[in-house]
Order: sequence, then C-alpha cells, then structure tokens
Amino acid sequence: MAGDRPDENGYDMTIRSMVIGLLVALFIATYGYINDSIMRLSFIVGNHLPISVFGFIIIWAVAVNPVLYMIRPSWRFQPGELATMMILALVACSIPGSSTLRVFTQALVLPAKYNNTESGWKDKKVLSYVPPAMLVADGKYDKAVIDQYEQGKPKGHFVGFSTLVDGKPDFRLTGFGDFPSRQWSKPLLVWAPLILLCSIAVICLSLVVHRQWSSHERLRYPIAQFAGALMEQEPGRPMGSVFRSKLFWIGLGIAFIIYVVNGYYVWNPDSIQIPLVPVVDCRSIPFKYTKLMQSLNNWTFLFTPRIYLAVMAFAFLLSAEVSFSLGISQVLIVLTFAWLTTSYNFDLSGDNMQGGNMVWQRFGSYLGLAIMLLYVGRRYYWDVLKSAVTFQPSTRGVESYAIWACRCFIVAVAAMVVIMAFLGLSWPFALILTVLIMMLFLVISRVNAESGLFFIQPGWMPVCVLVGLFGTVAIGPKAIILMALICTILCLDPRECLMPFVVNALKIGEQQKIRPSRTGAVGTGAYAIVLAAGVLTMLWAVYSYGYSGDNDKFAQNSAKGPFTLGLWAVTDLKQQEMLQTSENMGDWQRFISPNPNSKFFPAAGIGVGLVLLTSLLRLRFTWWPLHPIIFLVWGTWPIQEFSHSFLAGWLINLAVTKFGGSSAYRTVRSLMFGLIAGHLLAGLVFMAHGAGYYLFADLQPKKYLVFTP
Repeated sequence: MAGDRPDENGYDMTIRSMVIGLLVALFIATYGYINDSIMRLSFIVGNHLPISVFGFIIIWAVAVNPVLYMIRPSWRFQPGELATMMILALVACSIPGSSTLRVFTQALVLPAKYNNTESGWKDKKVLSYVPPAMLVADGKYDKAVIDQYEQGKPKGHFVGFSTLVDGKPDFRLTGFGDFPSRQWSKPLLVWAPLILLCSIAVICLSLVVHRQWSSHERLRYPIAQFAGALMEQEPGRPMGSVFRSKLFWIGLGIAFIIYVVNGYYVWNPDSIQIPLVPVVDCRSIPFKYTKLMQSLNNWTFLFTPRIYLAVMAFAFLLSAEVSFSLGISQVLIVLTFAWLTTSYNFDLSGDNMQGGNMVWQRFGSYLGLAIMLLYVGRRYYWDVLKSAVTFQPSTRGVESYAIWACRCFIVAVAAMVVIMAFLGLSWPFALILTVLIMMLFLVISRVNAESGLFFIQPGWMPVCVLVGLFGTVAIGPKAIILMALICTILCLDPRECLMPFVVNALKIGEQQKIRPSRTGAVGTGAYAIVLAAGVLTMLWAVYSYGYSGDNDKFAQNSAKGPFTLGLWAVTDLKQQEMLQTSENMGDWQRFISPNPNSKFFPAAGIGVGLVLLTSLLRLRFTWWPLHPIIFLVWGTWPIQEFSHSFLAGWLINLAVTKFGGSSAYRTVRSLMFGLIAGHLLAGLVFMAHGAGYYLFADLQPKKYLVFTP
C-alpha cells in the first residue's frame, strides 16, 4: 500500500489510518462527556495517560493486527499507521473532560442562578462587571433555560435496550430544535474563537520546543516510550517483540487481575478484594499538627500509602533523581511545613484564584523552571524567533516547521489579546494573562515529557498571579472577574490540557518518522473538527439528561469561582474606600500603579530560588539527588496520590540496576510495560461494562476508578 513505509523525507500518513484515527477522535470528543457526566463511569481521558486511547492501541496491536496479518500480511497496520491513529486520538483528549467540556456549560449558565442564591452577589452587582455576551441569556435568569439545563427533558435518559425489548421504548431525547440556541449563540461566538486560538497557540508552541526537547536535551518521554513499545513490529511475525516477552504478559496479567478483582468487589461487596491501600493508624499524630493537616489538604495521605501499578512502572522507567524526587516530595513538604507552622506560625492557606503563600510559591517554581528552559535552549529558541520575525533563513539549520509554528504562535497569542481587550480587559493585563497561560501549559508539558507524571494539577492560576502582583486597586473588579472567567474556561483544571498530548504525539510521530509539520497540521485540523462536534454533543446531552453536577464541588466552583473572587475584590475595595477610584482608572494608569500583596514577592521568590538553586546543583554535582520538579508538584493532590508509587518504582529501579545492571533493567522493563498495559485494560473493561449495564439494564452503574478521580 502506498505510503505504508517511510521514505527519505519521513512517513506519509495513509488514508485508512487517518480515517480511523479521526473516527476515534470523534468518539472521544462526543461520547466522552456522556461517559463522564451522564453515565458517570471512569473518565474516558481523566489524565495524560488516557485509558481510551492506550487501551484502543493495545487491543489493536494484540488482537486486530495479528488477525489482519494472518489473512494477508500486507493488510496489517504498520507502526506509522498506528502512530497516526494515536496522534489524531490524542489531540481530542483535551475536549471532553476537565480542560474544556466539564466546566464549559456550568461556568456560563449557572452564575445567573447563583446570583439569586449566593449572599452578596446581587448586592455587589458582580454579574454586571461581565459583558453580557460572555454568559448564556446575557447573564440574566431565564427560568426556561436553567430549568431545562438542570433537569433535562422530562424523564429524559438514554434509550435502554431493556425498554426496546419490553416494547416500550423511551425516545424522550432533546433534538436540536429544543435546544435554546438563541440564548447560547452569543457566548458560543465569544468563547469558541478564544478556545480555538488558545489550542492553536499551544500546538504551535509544542512544535517550537519539540526539536530542543527531543534531540538537543534528549528527554525520556516515558509515555511516548511506552506507546512506541506497543507499536514495534518485526518482519515475519504478527506482533512486536514486547508482546513476545513472557514478563510482559506476566505483568499484564498481574495488573489486570488485581484491578478486575477489585472492580468486581465494588459491584459485589461480598466478594474478595486485593488491597492496594495499606492503611496505617494516624491517630497518634500530635494534636499540634492539626493546622498543618488542614492547610496541606489531607497530609495524612503520607501515612495511608496508595499504590498505582502503572505509576510505579513509569517511575521505574525514569531517571533516579526524577522518580526519587517525586516519591520523596510528600515527606519533604510535611517535614518542612510542620517545622514552619509550629515554629513560625507560617500561613499555608490559599486559593488558586485569590492566591496565598503556597499558591504563589508554586507559581514561582513554574516561573523558575520556565526560566531554566529558556536558558538551556536560548540559542535554538533565539534562532527560531529571529528567523520567524525577520523572514530570513536560519544560519543554524533551524527547521522550517518550527519557524512557521513560531509565526502562527505569535499571531494566535495576539488574536487572543485582541479578543480579551475587546471584551473589556486592559490589553497589558490581557497580554500578561495570555503569556502566563502559555507558561502554565509549557511547564506542565515539560514535567510530563521529562517525568512521565500523567496527572498534574499546578495548584495556581494566572489570575492569582496578577492579583498578587498588581493588587485589587490597580486591576479593578471588572478585570479580576474577566480574568478569572477566562482562566476558568481555559485552565481551571489542566489535568487533561492539550499541550502534553501534542508533545507526546510529536514524539510518537518522530519515532515512526512522521514529519512534525505533518503531525502539527493534521492534529490542528482534527482538533477543530472534533471540538465543534464535542461542543454540540455536550449541549445536546446536557439539555437532554440534565446537569449532573449538583453534588460535584468542582463543577460548582467553576461557576461560582470567578464571581466569588469578584465579590471579595469589591468588598476589599469598598473597605479601602477605593472602589470608585479603581473603576475610573485608565489602562496605563492601572499598569503603572501596582500595589503588590506583601506576601507575593517573598513567596514567588522562594519558588523561583528553589528551582534555580536545585537546577544549578544538578549541573554542578553529579551526586545531587533532587530534581527541581519536586517544588512544582509538592502539596498538590496528584502527588499525594502518586508519591508512594513513585518511591516504590524508584526502589525497584535501584535494586534491579544495582544487582543486575543494564541487562536486568532492559529485561524488567518488559514487566513494567505489562503492568501499565494491564492497568489500562482493566479500566477499559469496566468502562465498557458500565456502558453496557447502563444501556441494557437501563440503570446507573456503580463507579469504579482504576485511577484517582
């Protein structure tokens, strides 16, 4: 088949692989919201190791490809075709979950409802600070819109096969004619371009940094490394070498059996369970640490270790300093802040939007790592930027795709700033906000590519940085609410944000000699298509079956957060008798009249200093054990869940390399690949089981998560 083999210029994607990949992407983007929020099963994506995508590739490599090979060897999908399908599927993974659709509707619909129920909102007129076009029904309480949004169609639910068998099918589903399109038309016209421009910007940024990270710095890309192992093939054999390893199948069987048995226990509590959470009694912890327990968000996770086999396996694949740093992070933060809170009454409280010592410290750590990334790649990035701006060819042979990606990135960022300024945000603040959003995505992607950490929550948002840096008087309540609302839609919970998926897709494509320019172009086109399909499906689903977030604190915070922050700002300004002064300031007057929070620079400075110091020590001393990543993730929920698994993986790696050397490491690696595959397949099994139960039994399935929610 033409295009099945790479040529001297790279792999040419085949039509069949692009069609199947696009269909998988459409399935993820459209069915994902139904799976996550209607059926309430394990998240179809959930993090940057999506069960749906990797489970699909494992099944294809183990079951579909061998059958095709036995029928006719030329029918088998080549590694480049598998990579193409995975690339297209990965770019869709940021759409159905927390990064987009999980927060999109409630953030735009429910503020009108909460305006009537939340204390102080109506009195302080917080909704009046937002342009009406940004909210559904111009931000007014439209009972018809909100009632149907919360309740769906009367008794609306999926058409279960049991009702068809009984001869009483229930087709009470919302058609697009019932959808309140008039009330949604304005916010869609506002937000769709902003989301699409942000996505184009991060795809372009991924292309700009790809060569530096992949070839010059030689990052490990553990997720792409695992994907590459699944795609390996050998001439004359139906499957690749990893599938012929007994250790792979042993690892797969162990993980699969454990998680299937535990899943069966969730459905049938009288059955057996294989515990992966050895609980240790924490009642002996001194009472004086109560404040620390509250501030560090359940620091007792340190004493209740939870093992995730896939995380432990990824930790084995990493460099020792990365896996050790991630594993020891929880111990280090508890010891450090136990000392600070008891000896110096150090304040650990904070809010991702309003800020606080820990929040600004993590921002400083992100900034410090961004500075190090720019410093290490300064020559390459400067050549890319210079060639992009001057339109002169690079003397160092910089790839043309990186130059054009840089140009598109600049245009996309500028367009985002223009839209934000049109909505009423001062353009200097719009520019800073956009740069901070890009920095957030960049550093998360770097952490993912270097460490394999696939569940990342930064613990800060760009709006809190501007609030801390300029103060409420200089920014004003309108800008604060606007920035908070923009951050809510674009980066409230970036556990499934787009850029890490693109970064790994580029590496997966590179392993199969697919040109980065082709990956970027095809990925961008596919994203635009599946984004439109995902948004339309989500709106249809929520107005058919109703909003499912009444008991979802995250969902409620996404609707309340920006306006609660605005209420705090208005109250603070009134107490200072500066509300009128703040509202009357001009754009440049705001920018040149900052009044920083007294805690901001010390906290952020500590974060920057810790990362820069640790980075320099790594360069100076080969024995230095800590990686700066520790100061980006400590105290966050994902690392509370995963730290013990990283520590276990580090100990296994240490033992294997010490007593068996590099040959033993390569052998055990197959076992670790099997553990990851078995973990993911078990999640896929219960996702399919729950969907079948919902459709055939017409009942809500029990929720079983192989990863943390």
